[in-house]
Amino acid sequence: MDLGTAKQIVEALADGVDPRTGEVLEPGSPLESPEVIRALHVALAGMNHQIKQQTRNSALPPNAGKAWRDEDDRELTRLFDSGQSVANIASLFQRTRGSIASRLVRLGKVPDRQSAFVANLQTTSKVQ
Repeated sequence: MDLGTAKQIVEALADGVDPRTGEVLEPGSPLESPEVIRALHVALAGMNHQIKQQTRNSALPPNAGKAWRDEDDRELTRLFDSGQSVANIASLFQRTRGSIASRLVRLGKVPDRQSAFVANLQTTSKVQ
């Protein structure tokens, strides 16, 4: 069962509705208990968070979060030193711009992430 379907079922139960029929649940159902209703809403909040994470992760580039190899660091250094922008490098590495900026800081190429984003901008605008 996918998360979206599970969420619809839990939402229906939290609203006091039978998810199979759409009818209001019989009086005396355990689902009328305030504790059960609160627990269902906690479960819904967790599902919403998980759905949001899945949506975010599916929008990330393929190499986001993967470990950096020594050869990646050498290529990153070469591209940056040749005047490539963070955006261009991120596209080539299929990583986020933030990860490129962070790696440049780690490699000592720039003092902070913000510096990485503005470095090479004049060089790349002249090249294009």
